[in-house]
Amino acid sequence: MRNIFVFALIILGFGLLSADAIDLGPHGGMSFGYKNPTNPDEKLELAPSVGFHFNIRAAKVLDFGGYFTYTHLGKYPFTMKDFIERYMGTDMENYFNDFFKDQSNASQFNQYMGKYGFSYEQFQQQGFDGFKKYMEDRMAEMGNDTLMMVNYHEIGIGIDVRKRFPLPGGVVQPFIGAGGNVHFQTSDDQMLSVLAQTQTGTSSSFSAFKLNTVPGMHVFGGIIIKPPAVPLGFNVEYRQNFQFKRDTTNAYGNLTGGLSLTF
Repeated sequence: MRNIFVFALIILGFGLLSADAIDLGPHGGMSFGYKNPTNPDEKLELAPSVGFHFNIRAAKVLDFGGYFTYTHLGKYPFTMKDFIERYMGTDMENYFNDFFKDQSNASQFNQYMGKYGFSYEQFQQQGFDGFKKYMEDRMAEMGNDTLMMVNYHEIGIGIDVRKRFPLPGGVVQPFIGAGGNVHFQTSDDQMLSVLAQTQTGTSSSFSAFKLNTVPGMHVFGGIIIKPPAVPLGFNVEYRQNFQFKRDTTNAYGNLTGGLSLTF
């Protein structure tokens, strides 16, 4: 990860030293081909994305730039099996034991866990081991029954180099490019998010937000439409992304349109 940021600084520093102009602006579009976060064998049809991009124009047709993008991957079932696998570890035990020493937190326990038939009073009597066994028994009864629908999100940060090919007159400029990126994927498991707030003062490292950091690369192409005398332009871009996970490579596309302010 550190090498990626060092490389990014070198690229952007070189671009600034030779900059003729800077383009920046918002963009939005759709991503397709993502893998379903809860079923990696299934591809998602569409996932909306919004973001911000910038490009440092250098040597007239060569640009150094980057982007920030948020993608909503959709809502997917969160099952009792997911609950047991994610939250019944040592961190969870430490967190529960620390947090619920204070009886003023009993209402939060009952709010989130009471709906599954286990009360704060039972937790005080049986401890975490009793709570874990109860939830495992419920899992055997419920199997893959859905407890709730959970939102999955992704934030992408990338840097790239872009080459423009201005057509006569300079209004229309096709371009191609390539670069590297890092994507941060997470889900908001609301059942436990309140319990994991940092203001509880506990020392546990447990968090209800499961964050995956995924490095990758991308190639892209598109077109810029910008009259020479106007500082505002419009661009359309197709980006093919490759995410390098431990056991597999996930390839997906992203089609966006955006505005660019040049100064």
